[in-house]
Amino acid sequence: MTQTTERGVGKQGTGKKAGNSLVVAGALPQVNLLPESIRAVRRLRDARGWFGLAVLVSLVLVAVAWFGGTLLVGQAQDEKTAEEQRTTELLADKAQYAEVTPVLAEMQRVRAGLELASGVEVLWSDYTGAISAVLPEGMQLQTLSMQPVGDGEGAVLPDDPLVTPGLYQLTFEARAADAPSAAAMIDQLNSVPGFSDARVTVVDRQIEGYYSVVGTVQVTQAAASLRFTEETD
Repeated sequence: MTQTTERGVGKQGTGKKAGNSLVVAGALPQVNLLPESIRAVRRLRDARGWFGLAVLVSLVLVAVAWFGGTLLVGQAQDEKTAEEQRTTELLADKAQYAEVTPVLAEMQRVRAGLELASGVEVLWSDYTGAISAVLPEGMQLQTLSMQPVGDGEGAVLPDDPLVTPGLYQLTFEARAADAPSAAAMIDQLNSVPGFSDARVTVVDRQIEGYYSVVGTVQVTQAAASLRFTEETD
C-alpha cells in the first residue's frame, strides 16, 4: 500500500478536488513507501515509550509517598517514645513523693481540728485581767469560773431569758467595802470586747461589814482567738 502526500510550496496555493485526490497547485508529491506493518511497529514502539514513561512516573510517585509515609511514621514513633518516657518519669516522681500525700492529708486534718478548736478558744488571761480592770475602785475579784453555754454535760444556760447565750458564761464573785452600783458595773463589763449581757445578781452586805457581789457575763464569738484560721496567718 502506498500513500501520496503533497506539500504546498510558497505562502499560498490554489487547489481543487479531483475524485478522491486533492491536487494543490505548486505542491510536490511525496510517497510513503513503508509497509503498514512497519508503521504499526513504530506506533507500538511509541506507545511502549509512553507507557514506560508513565510507569516510571508512577514508581517515582510511589517512592515519594513511601518515603513521606516513612518520615511521618518515624516522627510519630519518636513522639510516642518521648511521651512514654515522660510518663515513666512522672510515675517515678509520683512514687518518690507517695509518702508525702498521707503526711499532707494528716497535716490538713490537724489544721482543720485546730481551726475548729480556735473558733471556740478564748485566751482567758486577757479577759480575767479585763474583768479586774473594769470593776469599781476598791472592789476585789474573789472567784471566777467559766462554763460553756449549751445543753451538753457541764454546760449551762443563762437564767435570764433576755440574755443572748454566748460561747461561755463567766460567773464572778467580788468583795467591796462600799455598796457598788450594779448598773455601772454592767455597763463597764459590757464595754469589754467579747463580753455581752452582763448581769449583777447579788449585792449582799456581810456581817463582816463588806459587800459580796455576784454576777455573770456572756463571752461571745468575738472573744475567740482564731489563732489557726487562714485569716490570722
